[in-house]
Amino acid sequence: MRGECQALRLWNVETGNETCLIDQSYYKVSSLDFSGNGQVLVSSHRNGTIKVWQQNKVLV
Repeated sequence: MRGECQALRLWNVETGNETCLIDQSYYKVSSLDFSGNGQVLVSSHRNGTIKVWQQNKVLV
């Protein structure tokens, strides 16, 4: 949609540096969650898909 950011950006809260950019230009993200150890990110999308990410890689 016009005027909306379609990327997931992860930041290190201690340093303020961006650690990861995940381009999500094809489907709007509806929710995010991290694993307990903070190493894996799960995103769900408005089209019903769920993706599991580790840095810039889709795991599932």
